[in-house]
Amino acid sequence: MTMLEQIINQTPTIESSVTDDVSVFSASKQYSFFQINQLLHRYLNKQNAGEIDDSKAGFSDSRKKHTVRYKSNPSLSFPSADIENIRLWAESDKEFAEVVVNFMGLFGPSSPLPAYFTERILHSEPDDTSVQDFLDLFNHRILDLLQRVWEKYRYYQCYDNGGDSFSQRMFSLIGITHVELCEYSDLQWSKLMPYAGLIALKVTNVEKVSKIVEGYFGINNVTIEQCVLRQVDICDDQLNQMGIVNCTLGNDLVLGESVLDRMGKICIHLQDLSVDQFNQFLPGGKKNKPLKQLISFLMTDQFDVEIRLQAKDLSHICSTMSGFEPESESELEPGAGVGSMMGWNTCLGEPVDNEHYHAVI
Repeated sequence: MTMLEQIINQTPTIESSVTDDVSVFSASKQYSFFQINQLLHRYLNKQNAGEIDDSKAGFSDSRKKHTVRYKSNPSLSFPSADIENIRLWAESDKEFAEVVVNFMGLFGPSSPLPAYFTERILHSEPDDTSVQDFLDLFNHRILDLLQRVWEKYRYYQCYDNGGDSFSQRMFSLIGITHVELCEYSDLQWSKLMPYAGLIALKVTNVEKVSKIVEGYFGINNVTIEQCVLRQVDICDDQLNQMGIVNCTLGNDLVLGESVLDRMGKICIHLQDLSVDQFNQFLPGGKKNKPLKQLISFLMTDQFDVEIRLQAKDLSHICSTMSGFEPESESELEPGAGVGSMMGWNTCLGEPVDNEHYHAVI
């Protein structure tokens, strides 16, 4: 946990019934405006939205709810930090924050206006805050835009596990809608962000598919074999019936109920897999469904796809009929390679040099 996160977690809890009590981030002066501002938005989103994962709380929610107000510090002294103080309060079962800053204000030490504006605010009666409140309307908007400008060219700072606004726009570019999100529910869409340009092409290319599969699963050797021979059944209405239909020699006559075809099938080879990776891609493994869904999403053309797994170390793929005792609970998970599955990870005899084991899924 970082120091900034500790500040948020150590912030005193504010009861919803209390509207006048003040809670201040005591260490806020040690950090920049942008750092505190990011954590403050996430903190308020979490507090106001109930049980929401902090990692999924974005800045846009708190902005839409206007739960953060920015003000300038009415002082002519030299500022020692970006932030003067942060005040939190609750109202109507909702938490708000007020951030007082020492820069970019219409009054204060960095004000572009004449000094008498700040002097008038400093010497006014405690109950007379009309001028300060009016100028703070503009201060709030300026500081809010400043944070957005800072985030615009720092995607790594506002990235929110694919839930931030920029990531959503990138998903729109590659054609991901709510339908795809539901249909391919096992995919981690944020992992496809680096390949948005390739996916947006909407053209089935073997290099594109192989590179995306490699990057998504963190493997190194994915190749695609094209024009794989397959046997295709002939539809009933296309079968020949002598003297009736489909019986013209050299035109539409085909003998038998199936034909050989090389135009509709590809084979994806996942090679040099470790034993653990090999077992995870098998049926029941945690990567089996994501692999199939990823290939289905990338294959815009209707191809028959065969996936062939190859383990690089046969010495660890052995069959044990009995006496197996798992060392940990993780070994009991499906596809963890704890047992022998006939036709998937079982071998008879000892492997010879340069021998590879394949499994077709």
